[in-house]
Formats: sequence, C-alpha cells, structure tokens
Amino acid sequence: MTRFRIIANRHARLSAMCVLTLFAAIFAFPVLVYGPVDLSDGRGMIELPLLLSNLPVQLMTCVIVLGAVAALGWWRQTRLTTPFDRRGLRISLYITAIPLTLFAILAILLLTEGDVSRNALMLLVIVCFNLLVGLFEETLFRGIVFHGLRTAHSLWFAILASSLLFGLFHMVNLAIGQGWDITIFQVVNATALGIFFCAILLQSGNLWPAIVLHAVWNSYAMAGQLAVSNVPLDDLQPDDLTVTPANYILPLLILLSAVWIITLWHRRQPPPMPVSRDLP
Repeated sequence: MTRFRIIANRHARLSAMCVLTLFAAIFAFPVLVYGPVDLSDGRGMIELPLLLSNLPVQLMTCVIVLGAVAALGWWRQTRLTTPFDRRGLRISLYITAIPLTLFAILAILLLTEGDVSRNALMLLVIVCFNLLVGLFEETLFRGIVFHGLRTAHSLWFAILASSLLFGLFHMVNLAIGQGWDITIFQVVNATALGIFFCAILLQSGNLWPAIVLHAVWNSYAMAGQLAVSNVPLDDLQPDDLTVTPANYILPLLILLSAVWIITLWHRRQPPPMPVSRDLP
C-alpha cells in the first residue's frame, strides 16, 4: 500500500484521472446495459419521491470515493483533514448563509401549505440526499481531480479544468429524460459553480465548507422544485419549463463572485520570499 501511495503521489494527475474515469464508468454502466430511463413526469423535472430510492446509490458512491481517498492516502491533499483558515472560513459561512436562508424560507412555506407531512418527508430526503451528493462531488472534483491537476498545472488551469469536468459530468442527465436545453444550462451553471466551490476551498483551506455549501445550494434548488411540483399542471405556463437567455445571468453572477473571492484569497497570501543574489 505504501508503494502504491508513492506511485500515486508521483503521478497525481494520472491517478486523479483514473479515479474520475472509474466513476464515469460507474454512472455510464446502467445506461449502457438498460438504456435511458425516463424519470421525469413530462415537465422536465425528476420526480422527487425517487430521491428516496436513490439514497443507497449516493451512499455507495460516497463510500467508494472516500475509499479511493484512503487508498491514495490523499486525506490532506484533498483538504478533508487540513486545518481551517479562520478568516476564510468566516467568508465561507457568510456566503453559505444566503442559500441557507432561502432554503429556510421555502421550507417554512412548504411546511405551512399543502400536504405538510409529505413536504416534511421530502425536505428531509432532500437534505440527506444532497449531503451525500455534496460529499461525493466535492471530494471527487474539488478534492481528487483538483489536487491531481494542481500538481502538474497552474492554479487557474486546475480550477478551470476541474470545474469544466464537473460541468460535463451533468451530461448524464440526458439519459434520464432531461431535455438538451436544460442539460446545457446545467453544464454551464455547474461549471460556474465548480469555480465558485474552488474559491470557497481556497478561502477556507478545507473541503468541508464547500461540501456544506454544495449541499445547501442543491437543497434550496430542489426545495424550489418541490414547490413547483405542488402547482397544478394547468397553472404552469410553457415558459416556466424552458431555459431562456435570461437564465444564464445566474451562472455569470456566480462566476464573477468566484473571481472576487479568489482575488480576496490572493491578497491574503504572503508575498514570496526574495532570493538573495549573495547566495552561492
């Protein structure tokens, strides 16, 4: 195992790409064997009750990705066990408070209207599901892939490449009945979010704030989807189910926020030590 870890550290980029390929194969295998499965209800949205049946799958992917980290010996390299940068952590908490507040507002509305017991169960499932999703995706992309690329490339290349791979990973949604317009928007939005999560990782010095923010962000989005699912079909307009150019304002704002956060992080870094010309 020690020799394996030495090889993994020596070839970190290749090791990271191998792990990413493993998970791409895991997600592609059911589609290749059973074909595309339509999990939507005709409105371009996945039925939320199916999240409950997917919890074991998400738990399995978390176990596998953490097993990969353990096999590689990359607990610190993925920043799962590194100490927090307290100043950067405060910035991360302030940012997380925004989607957390929005999620809380939606949760209160869902727990006071309609089928309260069903909504309460779905909110619980949403939170559990997205905690697992956040742990898996952040460990894989902002942990393993980002570290592997960082060892061989510049910081910005590692940020952009790992985020683009994260965005392209969402193309798998085409196999579950999702339309091209929504999927392309998800790829663009996820790429911007990947850069944003990298910024949070750099600021806090640890992966867990990005995991929590990822889970909270997804929970807010799915709570909104749950609220929409409670609207009768006759009340939904066609424009509510399609992606328009205005939707791309959100990824742009996320990208600009990420650049700002990374700029703040750069300013806090100590200047490089000057090299004395008197040294032999």
